[in-house]
Amino acid sequence: MTVGQSAGLARTRWPWPRATRVAGTDLLPVLVALAPLGLVVGVTVRQTAVGTLLGVAAAPAIFAGTAHLSLLTLLQSGAGVVAVVGSVAVINARMVLYAAALESRFRGQPPWFRWLAPHFVVDQTFALVTAREDLTDAVTFRRYWLALGSMLAVVWTSIVGLGVLVGPALGTGGGVLAFAPVAVFLAMVAPRLTDRPALTAAGVAGAVTGVLAYSGTPAGRHTCPRRGGGRCRRGHADTEEDTMTALLASVGAVAVTWVLRVLLITLVPAARLPGVVQRALPHIGPATLMALVAAALFGSSAGVRPAFLAGALLTGAVAWWRGNIVLATGVGLGTVAVFLLL
Repeated sequence: MTVGQSAGLARTRWPWPRATRVAGTDLLPVLVALAPLGLVVGVTVRQTAVGTLLGVAAAPAIFAGTAHLSLLTLLQSGAGVVAVVGSVAVINARMVLYAAALESRFRGQPPWFRWLAPHFVVDQTFALVTAREDLTDAVTFRRYWLALGSMLAVVWTSIVGLGVLVGPALGTGGGVLAFAPVAVFLAMVAPRLTDRPALTAAGVAGAVTGVLAYSGTPAGRHTCPRRGGGRCRRGHADTEEDTMTALLASVGAVAVTWVLRVLLITLVPAARLPGVVQRALPHIGPATLMALVAAALFGSSAGVRPAFLAGALLTGAVAWWRGNIVLATGVGLGTVAVFLLL
């Protein structure tokens, strides 16, 4: 590399302050989607016998909201360690796809980064990174990824902790907050549907997921006598056994999720996959995001909500038209709020 090339690389490489600033700016709209799920997880921690310390500590350790919520509800229903860890593995299987699509960005990075940094692979970081085209420099990507993941982990843990404290007092705002993930994911995916392969992948994924989610039946809920504080009353021996089960299940959930994240980045790099699979990787993002949207719209135990459908249509239209995540999310949330007030 010549002196001129080195100087040019230095000018395009982001320093830590810029990487942190850009990551923080990108993360702001995503926080709207994180809030409802984080608060729900926090409320669930408070209502179960898992324990506040373990329940909140699992937030940054598992770093996957739906899997964390599944872990809590299954433990509360009396499920064993194997069942809980298996459920987490199924829910987080999409991390393998995310990792495969991101593997090229981890290629050539230091070994410590390839083994540890995939912990931050999650819906939000995947969507934000794949939406940017200015992260081709390895150092720039590394700094942006670490800043983005670290800030997201801190905020996510804080929201879960807040849910433990004040979640039950949120009351009527839950309907609008429940739509927030749909709005943000749609606002992220709509501007990327610019060609036939992307439209086909997103359309098929959304349709299949929507049909499966709508035809499914919600899992039964565990019930037990509750008194002050909303916690189940158990005997001393049962409580000790529950604590040990919760600890083992949490450790297992962390381990299996980490394996899913590093599988196609470090263990078996996606570059070794067949060519046809590699050509499909760019379309994983739109397809997965649309599947998440469809599951939220049609898989709720409360049924399909007209307010959510209207909000989703307007969110997608504004995002595709303007390409502005914040504007599209605001329009969608406002639409749902109006419908719920009528």
